[in-house]
Amino acid sequence: MDSWALTVLQPAEFRSLEELGLAVVDVEGDRSLEPFANYFRGLGKTVFAVYDEQPEPHKTRIRAALDHAFESDKHSFEDVIIDGVPSAILQEFALDLVANGEWPTHIPAVSRPDATKTIQENLACLRIFLDDKKGKGACAAILDKCSPDDMPEYITNTLREIKRVTDPEEEVAEADVGEPAQEGETTEDAPKAEGSA
Repeated sequence: MDSWALTVLQPAEFRSLEELGLAVVDVEGDRSLEPFANYFRGLGKTVFAVYDEQPEPHKTRIRAALDHAFESDKHSFEDVIIDGVPSAILQEFALDLVANGEWPTHIPAVSRPDATKTIQENLACLRIFLDDKKGKGACAAILDKCSPDDMPEYITNTLREIKRVTDPEEEVAEADVGEPAQEGETTEDAPKAEGSA
């Protein structure tokens, strides 16, 4: 997920995973999530995981092994991109690949994007490209073209929640809010949230 791009674009709202003190580990497949999570929890680590939609009973076992689970409602990250990024950005990206000579020659010509095809046809071609380039930065390259408003909600919501549970400044901000003052009561008289001064 492109936490660095969001950190640059909206630093007040987002932080990179590294800034939040999280070490990123690619377990190279959702089936490895449970054993990796159990291993790191056995070392006393707090374990977060961002992963594709899982079938039962695997879903339940993964959730039990994690401290914080962020499961997508899509079968793959490519689906998150295709379904979550505006079609105009995706089509422009696909056509630019062809124009810049970056479209793989081993993908059949019938599956190559071009301006005579509909957006949906070009998105189908792009999906073939993303599957072919899985794990090689193609999805990140698309996200680099997105403004925060263009990012898939799954990505922005997940990064917001990770920041909320890991950033000490978030906890302080929430604690400082306290409970609202009652009628006839000043904010100084209102009960403070537990842990605030």
